[in-house]
Amino acid sequence: MHALELIDFKNLSETDLKKVLQLRNLESVRVNMVQQDIIDLDEHMAFCLSLKERTDKLCLCFKCDGHICGIINLSDIEHGQCDLGYYFVKKPFAGFTKACFLAMGGVAQKLGIRLFTIFVRQSNKKGLDFAKERLGAYYVKEDADYVYFTLELHEYLKTHEAWALDKINHVYTLTCNINI
Repeated sequence: MHALELIDFKNLSETDLKKVLQLRNLESVRVNMVQQDIIDLDEHMAFCLSLKERTDKLCLCFKCDGHICGIINLSDIEHGQCDLGYYFVKKPFAGFTKACFLAMGGVAQKLGIRLFTIFVRQSNKKGLDFAKERLGAYYVKEDADYVYFTLELHEYLKTHEAWALDKINHVYTLTCNINI
């Protein structure tokens, strides 16, 4: 059985924050980010420190069996909606990303979030497929750089609830360390 942890950046150790930066600066991650430049340690640590005062942004780290595997961030949290960004560098078991999104969904519910906006680079075919097929996000529009989607939280949770109930405590256990 896998141990899945969902940890607020505010509760990560300095070592883990440095590991997050290392993963975020990987070319394979940066190529699909809005901000594609390499971020230096001082800038990253200042950003992480600023999260303690912010109510419009929540950054969540996913660990599986003690290893950082992915990041989900909720930004521009306001009036029951927010922008959703994510990347996963490792998927240690089948259904890992689904488990992460379901866990994040519980956090979003506590924050009163009902609607996510997602934008994916046109060149990120894997990300586009993930948003459409795996998340079930609805196409809104596109421009030269991005495709825009929305995702209704209750629809996502309703669609995947049976899967979660079947898998939790059989495939993984979940621990949350989040300040809401």
